[in-house]
Amino acid sequence: MRFVTNVTDLASEDYYDYIMPAEERRDVHSPPRSPNPVEFVGDRRVRRRSPSSPEIAEFAGDHRVCRRSRWSSNDPNICMFMQQEARRQSSSHNRRCKRAWKSHGGEFIRHGARVVIVDSDEEGGFKAAKELGVAAEFMVCDVTVEADIARAVETTVERHGKLDVMYNNAGIVGPTIPASISELDMKEFENVMRINVIGVVSGIKHAAKVMIPAGSGCILCTSSVAGVIGGLAPHSYTISKFTIPGIVKSAASELCEHGVRINCISPGTVATPLALRYLRKVFPTATEEKLRETVKGMGELKGAECEEADVAKAALYLASDDGKYVTGHNLVVDGGMTAFKIAGFPFPSDS
Repeated sequence: MRFVTNVTDLASEDYYDYIMPAEERRDVHSPPRSPNPVEFVGDRRVRRRSPSSPEIAEFAGDHRVCRRSRWSSNDPNICMFMQQEARRQSSSHNRRCKRAWKSHGGEFIRHGARVVIVDSDEEGGFKAAKELGVAAEFMVCDVTVEADIARAVETTVERHGKLDVMYNNAGIVGPTIPASISELDMKEFENVMRINVIGVVSGIKHAAKVMIPAGSGCILCTSSVAGVIGGLAPHSYTISKFTIPGIVKSAASELCEHGVRINCISPGTVATPLALRYLRKVFPTATEEKLRETVKGMGELKGAECEEADVAKAALYLASDDGKYVTGHNLVVDGGMTAFKIAGFPFPSDS
């Protein structure tokens, strides 16, 4: 087996997670270390030692690479992920949620966090937590019910003694028809606002209750490029997403004095089942391949497209010590989609 030696000194006494594929579960020549508990995460063996400067070492192919933890704390950061869509959930919804849990939760876990997934989808939530391994757990919660959110936060603090990160990622698009504001169904509008806005505010409220006394913490909220410029999505969804940056700035004005940060992320369109289902309603005769090309073509940055991993890494930056001086900010991850508009007006002729 070949080792990467120019990343960090593996012989140091610093903390690292030693992750080993199942086929390599045997004694190997490695830097001396004291006996430590061994946990099995899927087909990997994880060996931990008490940290002084947190680092993570893992196998990537036939290389062992080290990555420094994004948090300075010696204890794992406790991160709660709030997720919810419509009550009538389809299999494509469950796949979309599991992908979001795995991309976001997996990214945080790889950098030393422990993740608490919170959703009303009990079956999908437990499966996602199991796939993520021993560093993830699941709790049933309806984000439209404030008492459920309060219970989830209280239970997390009882189990782990703290809550470091609250990630409000619940949201629905709502109906696409009728398209006109003059025919807006106010009941459907209220349903979108109940999940996309009221649920977010409830999450912020109850996270702040435990973070303010602790004098630290980070709250993240998911907005959208549809909340940066109009015309990209149905009115209800657009209005709800324009609201999120305002909520973040309002909360930041108070939470700053307590050492608590709050930010939001506005992702560009990602080819999730949810996005493709929405586009299919707009373009019912288009193939899935054409719909994916449409999503890819929405960005302006040549040679790149927005993926769930990009959003997960943006969230990790804001939640970790790397973003320790960033608060009240809306981080737009859209490849320049909302940054400019090419003038399309006719130029006057010389004649």
